Parts: sequence; structure tokens; C-alpha cells
Amino acid sequence: MIFKNVFGDKFVGAASAALLMGAQIGIGSSWSSPVIPKLQTISDDNPFNQLVTISQLSWMTSLVTLGACLGCCIFGCIAHTIGRRFAMCTLSLPMALGYILMLLFPKIEVYYVARCLTGLTIGGAQITTTTYTSEITSKENRGVLITLTSMMVGIGNIFCYSVGPWVKVNTFNLILATFPIISTILAILFCVETPYFYLLQNKIDLAKTSLIAYRDTNFKIDEEITKIAENIKEQQKGNLLEVIKTKIFLKCFIIATFLLIFQQFTGIDPIIMYSQSIFESTGSYMSSAICSIIFGAVQILSGAIAPLATMRFNRKTLLVASSLGVILSETILGTYCILKDSGSNVNSFNFVPISTLCFFMLSFNFAIGPLCWLVASEVYSTRVRPLAMASSIVIFNGVGFFITQYFNYVAEMIGIGPIFIIFAGLCLLCILFVHLYVIETKDKSLEEIQHILRH
Repeated sequence: MIFKNVFGDKFVGAASAALLMGAQIGIGSSWSSPVIPKLQTISDDNPFNQLVTISQLSWMTSLVTLGACLGCCIFGCIAHTIGRRFAMCTLSLPMALGYILMLLFPKIEVYYVARCLTGLTIGGAQITTTTYTSEITSKENRGVLITLTSMMVGIGNIFCYSVGPWVKVNTFNLILATFPIISTILAILFCVETPYFYLLQNKIDLAKTSLIAYRDTNFKIDEEITKIAENIKEQQKGNLLEVIKTKIFLKCFIIATFLLIFQQFTGIDPIIMYSQSIFESTGSYMSSAICSIIFGAVQILSGAIAPLATMRFNRKTLLVASSLGVILSETILGTYCILKDSGSNVNSFNFVPISTLCFFMLSFNFAIGPLCWLVASEVYSTRVRPLAMASSIVIFNGVGFFITQYFNYVAEMIGIGPIFIIFAGLCLLCILFVHLYVIETKDKSLEEIQHILRH
């Protein structure tokens, strides 16, 4: 079994809600890939009955990350003040409203609003789902559940790649609206408030009840509650402003934030959001729609490998290996695109775009994708985790907005090949950062990680 000693009566349902949130992140991010080509032609598939400009497409795509900046702040505050459960139960509502608005009012301005609403859910999920899953699982299984959530992002992506090209945009939006509704129902039925949140409010009996719901009958509930309570008591010394000013918090902030920034520097957002367009521009030997489906399938495969790799290898080893794979794939693809744009005959190598991007996704998704989020959620103390994670994620999405907003413009100016070379170079910095600054968190409880950071 992948999970050990965790199956309480609520665990499977709560984990399913978290996993479905991962799928919604994938759907919201990759929605633009099959939709953009339809908006660039006049046909029955185009709900606007007019051609959409490059500027409008860039905003339609990048507004998701801008909305995510706001979403992680809103839901981070909700998780910190009202509770993790309430945040989980309300996460999907903005995304559902966004799809309904696009369905009922097919106008470009409405799409802008809807994409912002989708971003609210994505940003909220990035902070709340990560915090929630890290607090309901044992230290042996925390990495597995969070990496499985990342695998579900890939399932959301391939769903868009497989369904989006073959149905009308309005029909596509109607189908996608069902996912957030199901996720909300699962959260309401199965999510129980985390023991960490109850202990922060000194509600020990409720914390025990919560932990019992997420553990099997043989688990040492009192022992774990005692360890969590002692760690929280240690963290509560001094006011919150004093905690934020400490060197420990600064170290945690640097580790979490820069890992997420380096994830953006791989170019993952524009690659997912513009995958079909990228395959068209790089001249792959298969249709762009089929290439996107294969690309999504590899994402799921690599996501399935991630939990197994996380159980066997150290976090830092996986992050370095993953970065090396990303560097290799983007360097080869960038070189191919530069040669193609310069007029060289690359017809014999038209397999390069699909093969290198699949290798990119394989490399990205078994470590950099899930582990940056996992380590970021692990290093922050319980007292500041929701708000601190929200700060890191705002920066993460701010960088993502800048990259996705200007990706098309820069590609037109210098070509898509140099962009991939730049992404590869930035990943070299990621390897250096992981080696010098990131601590190892594998098989360590959240309390043990805080002890390492304090010494």
C-alpha cells in the first residue's frame, strides 16, 4: 500500500477532495491551450464571432495568474482565521461561477472576469490544499499525498487537451463547470478541520477528534497530539511580528519562495497554457492537438512516478535530477527552434518538439513540480504557514503573470528558441540554490523540520 497507518473514516473522502482540487488547477491552467486556436478563426467554435488579437489572448491567459495572486491572499486569510475546512469548502465556488459566466455571456470582457475567477480558485488551492494536506497526513505519507495531488494536475491538463479540441467552447465550459461543483460537495461531506488549527486555538479535545478521523485505530493519537502541541507552544513565543523578524522565518521564506520562483523559471506555465500553439509553431510532424494529448499523457505518467520517487529518494537529490532533465530538454528544443528559424533544414528532426517537451514534462513532474510545493509547505511553522505560504504564492503567481503575459511578445521579437535557452539557463541557478540552501525534509515531521531550522 502507498499509504501507511492513516486511513481514518474521513481520510479517503478528504484526500479525494484535495486530489480533485489538483485536477481543477490543471484544467484551469490548460483551458487556454485548446481554446486559443478556436478564437483565432471565424467559425461555429468561436463564441465571439470575431478574431481575437494577440493582446487579448495574452490577457485571457495571464489573468489566471493575476487572479491567483488575489486568491491565495483571500483563502490564505480564510484558512488562518476561519479554518482550513471552511477554505476547502469554498475554494471551488469562484471557478464554477467563472465557467457559468463564460457559458451565459460569451463576450471577451466577461472571459477576462471569468479567467480571474478561475485564478482565485487556483491561487486559493495552491495555498489551502497544500496546507490542509500537510496537516492531515502523517510524516511518512505527507510527500505521497502532495505528489499525488500534482499528478492530478496532469490529469486535469490531459482532460483539457483530449476534450477541448473536439467540442465547441461553450460546451467545453459547461463540462468543466461540473468539476468544481463535485469538489465542493466532497469537501463539505468529508473534510474535517485539521488538528493543527484546533491546537492553535487550544481546543485539545477537538484536535484529538480531528486526528482520529484521519488515522486508523492503531495510531498513537495522544503521542502525536502531544508533539504537535509542544511544537505549537514553542512557536507561540513572542508576538507574530517578532516571529516574522527572526532569521528562521527569513530562511524559511527564502527556501519556499525561491523554490516556487525557480519552478516558474522552467517555463511550465506558458508551455502548458500555449502547448497546442507551441506545437504548431515548432513544426512537429503530428497534429498539434494529438501532440498535446501525448504531452498530457506523459504528464500523468511522470506524476504517477513522483510518489514512488518521493518515498525512495531524498528531496534534494530529486530536485537536482529533475532540474538537469529540464535543462537538457529545453536546450535541445531551443537549439532546434533556432536552427529552424534561421532557415536550416530540420525536417529530419521534426520529432524533436514532441520528444523534448515530453522529456521536459517527465523531468519536471517527478520532482520540481510537486516537491517545490511540498518543501515550501513543510518549512513554514504552523503558526505562520497559511499567511507565509500566501506571501510566497503571491510572488510565484506574480512571476507567472509576467512570464505568460509577455511570452508571445518576446517570442515574436527574438523567437521561441532563445526563450527555451533562457529557461534552461535559469534552471542551472535552481541546482545551485538547492545544493547550497535547501534543507532535507524527507521522513521528518513538521516539528522535526522546525527543530532543524532552529539549529
